[in-house]
Amino acid sequence: MLRALILALLLLVFALPISSNAQGIHDHEHPKVLVLHSYHVGLPWTDSLQEGLLSGLGEQVAHTNLYIEYLDALRFPKNSESEENAFAHELKKRFGSVDIDILVATDDPAYNFLLVHRDRLWPGKPLLFAGVNNIRPENLEGLPLVAGVAESPDFLANLRLMQKLHPAIERLVVVGDATKTFTSNLEALQKANDQLVKPFVLEPITRRTVSEVLSALRLAQGDFLVFLMGRPRDDRGNFLDGPSMAKYLSQQTDKPIYSAWSFFLGRGIVGGKVVSGHEQGSELAGLITRLLNKEPFTQLPRLIESPNRYIFDARELSRFRLSERALPADRLILNRSPELWEAYPKIFVSAIALLIILLILISLQASLMRTKRRSAQAVERELILMQTFMNAIPFPVFYKGMDFVYKRLNSAFTHFAGKSEQEILGQTVSAVAAGPIAELCSGKDVELLAHGGQQVYETKLRDAAGVMHEVVFHKALVRLADGQVDGIVGAIVDISESRAQIVRLGLYESMFEHAAAAIVVTDAENRIVVSNPAMLRMSGYSLSELVGQNPRILASGQTTPATYEAMWKELLVQGVWQGELIERRKDGSTYPKYTVISVVRDADNDIVNFIATYTDITQQKVAEDGFRYLAMHDSLTGLPNRGNLGNHLEQVCAQARRSGKRAAVLFIDLDRFKMVNDSLGHHIGDAMLVEVARRIRSVLRESDFVARLGGDEFIAVLTELDSAIDATPAAQKILRSISEPFHLHGNLLHSSPSIGISVYPDDSDNAQDMLKHSDIAMYAAKEKGRNMVQFFTPAMNQAAQSRIALEHDLRMAISKRQFVLVYQPKVESCGGRVIGAEALIRWPTSPQGNISPAIFIPLVEDMGLIGALGAWVLEEACRQLALWNRRGGPALNMAINLSAQQLHDDKLADFVAALLQTHGLPASQIELEITESTAMSDPMRAIEQLGRLRNVGVTLAIDDFGTGYSSLAYLKDLPIQTLKLDRSFVQNIETNQSDAAISLATLALAHSLKLKVVAEGIETVGQANFLRENGCDLMQGYYFGRPESAEKWPEHWLNGS
Repeated sequence: MLRALILALLLLVFALPISSNAQGIHDHEHPKVLVLHSYHVGLPWTDSLQEGLLSGLGEQVAHTNLYIEYLDALRFPKNSESEENAFAHELKKRFGSVDIDILVATDDPAYNFLLVHRDRLWPGKPLLFAGVNNIRPENLEGLPLVAGVAESPDFLANLRLMQKLHPAIERLVVVGDATKTFTSNLEALQKANDQLVKPFVLEPITRRTVSEVLSALRLAQGDFLVFLMGRPRDDRGNFLDGPSMAKYLSQQTDKPIYSAWSFFLGRGIVGGKVVSGHEQGSELAGLITRLLNKEPFTQLPRLIESPNRYIFDARELSRFRLSERALPADRLILNRSPELWEAYPKIFVSAIALLIILLILISLQASLMRTKRRSAQAVERELILMQTFMNAIPFPVFYKGMDFVYKRLNSAFTHFAGKSEQEILGQTVSAVAAGPIAELCSGKDVELLAHGGQQVYETKLRDAAGVMHEVVFHKALVRLADGQVDGIVGAIVDISESRAQIVRLGLYESMFEHAAAAIVVTDAENRIVVSNPAMLRMSGYSLSELVGQNPRILASGQTTPATYEAMWKELLVQGVWQGELIERRKDGSTYPKYTVISVVRDADNDIVNFIATYTDITQQKVAEDGFRYLAMHDSLTGLPNRGNLGNHLEQVCAQARRSGKRAAVLFIDLDRFKMVNDSLGHHIGDAMLVEVARRIRSVLRESDFVARLGGDEFIAVLTELDSAIDATPAAQKILRSISEPFHLHGNLLHSSPSIGISVYPDDSDNAQDMLKHSDIAMYAAKEKGRNMVQFFTPAMNQAAQSRIALEHDLRMAISKRQFVLVYQPKVESCGGRVIGAEALIRWPTSPQGNISPAIFIPLVEDMGLIGALGAWVLEEACRQLALWNRRGGPALNMAINLSAQQLHDDKLADFVAALLQTHGLPASQIELEITESTAMSDPMRAIEQLGRLRNVGVTLAIDDFGTGYSSLAYLKDLPIQTLKLDRSFVQNIETNQSDAAISLATLALAHSLKLKVVAEGIETVGQANFLRENGCDLMQGYYFGRPESAEKWPEHWLNGS
């Protein structure tokens, strides 16, 4: 009997036919889903979103017509309404006749595009989104049928993670770009940092290009971490993808780099709690599936929180000796070296299978060699050995007697049933299975005994853990040597995974039939075996006309032989080729198609098939021609743009190198152009830029090249020059042309350019440095007074490096609050009593020595940090004034300077009012000063903002009066109480009649407007006497006292004497 049982088990091990017939998918009208990606295919973020979306949809893809389009907003930005409308028109042409059921957008550009154009193109259709930055529930109010997945980086979690892993490091260098998204994220990062018990010292690096970022990073000294938040463009203005940016960064620093975005991972980033495109796509797929399953839109969540997760790179963890035990428990580790069993699973599985077979064969051989007369001890050994064999089989195996009770089980059976061997042996199937399953198995046992042979059937079983499995029962009768049936041996094989594979095969077949892309499969001899319906529609041939033919039947003769030669070479070597071919339809018309061909090989590495997918790119080619022009030209002026300039400069350098001639780059920047935009509006500013472009073009030769970099920056490239000085006439023509008045929409405007020139090969030997050096020279022209031409010199380069270093030091100073305030007394002209002080900022700890505010304040404004610094000055001055008030004595007034940026802040008045309340100060003790040029750059705005401040109760003053270009019509409307006479008029007031006359006129004007006058910069008794005798109200200068810190202020000043 034992021999028969072993034979039956062996039969089951070798002859388990795991197969089943998949249920056919009911054919019905497939819903139509249009997916619009913001960016291009091949971008890691977009590809990751796409993978998550398709993976999440799973089998639903086979039942859905999925149309996927790309806005391509990074490479070809739709910067104008006309460009956006052109793309919408193209979509209308392609999908106007398609009844789209669901619209899907990924990332901000596609989402905003569909919000604008949905009602015109597909009215009433639901819009789902993913990857939209920092969107909140209130943003969806008033938007019908819109729902999706937010992209919100978890900055606080990342900051806490970095502090946990690097507790001794206090500085965090934040690498970003010049986009609005980065600015918004930086503000969110700063707010999160403020929530830490011990905040990081944040040092943002924001530059337009990667090389500028890397230069600034190299200047950073000491211990710090890097947090990567942006992707600056390369020096040609081209978009840089995440992995490339991470690679450049990691090559330039030996510091740990973290990020909150998954697309930076894998190229030198330690990791972080990241926004994952795959997770975003998967969540989005869930929303799509719910709509496809007829769930009402109202039951969908309007906004799903960003599904962020902790992901780390094992290589970087090892590089910085960071323990995985310190990481969050739910982390995912990339690039970990696999264990041996993970790397070679098939070898291990095969080894185990061979071991089981070998043991069974040895047992069988030993059993056959035994004599018929065996001792009880020998039989017992055989039974133990047989049980061992059964336990080695990885799936449940059992042996039943003729009474249908279990006599033998293996450990896999007891594990699946969740009961011990003692609980099952001697029992029937009803002891281990539910009623319907028990009835099925019992009936099958009776059927097997009645008919003999073997038995195979499928059913579903729930294991001890409650998990449902699709299984196949394989049963056979056990016969003794005399042929008598002794029982039933059986095995239970889990086919859940196999069934899933079968379903996937059906899915692939359905995808083949319904794919939008054309597909052709050929055999090893390159004869067409099958084509899908999309290919038949594209080519115009029927399937019978194509099968057996060589794909050259589709050739137009317009694709070059070199292309085919390269295609076959790459196919045979690499196994895949992709590119463009020009093909011919059955009707003779030709069309371009994007082709991807893959080689299929068998286990012996012999070619079995070629699989080709085709996409008709006719419309794309037409659009590309337009987009290519738009991509290489400025949409406002029609001039070549930055990308076009980069290519042209490379050619110019090569041509000059060959000819021995010189070439020059003229960097042209309009002076004070921002005032035009701010005061008259962008439509006037745009009109001026168009006219400037026309004027530059009109004064240069046909062979000269003119481009617009952006904003008010233009480039002219001059070629075939004999010497550097030959660039001067052209530069002077441009200078004179732009300095002529502009008549724009009824406005008479004046402007001037600052022009920097670099010459090849005198100043640089490559295009990148030519552009950089001309930029440096242009800034030198501005610093020398604007409206002039400057040639580049090496000293300017040093100055530019010094500026970068100074910017770095300023960021550190602002973050560490290294600035201090000093206070200069203001005295009454009559009597000399100290009535107040002006708060003046100083930077005593500057690494570059004593730097005047006249130098570092404009730089802080250019860096966009004046708002934070100005707020600190207001806060600190109010705090100090409150301390003086508490000590008693006469109440002093405090004058505080405001920047132009602060004056444009709508929350300024509220901020000042809050400070007054916090420090318990009367509003009348605060005087806020703005410069004349600040007020007159946008008079109406100044009147409005100063009116709000006046309503708070503070006093207002115009500083540096007489140095700007005030309009008296506006001046009388400004709600000010004080004019400050600039020191440039005061210093020569005793010897220069013009300065004396201007001072007297200012005093008369101010008093006629009932304004007080403060004269600043008084250093001599003669100056003081002149102003006192002519009615000046208040005076200030070294003659009365130098600016001092609050601690050093003399006691008699505080007492008003």
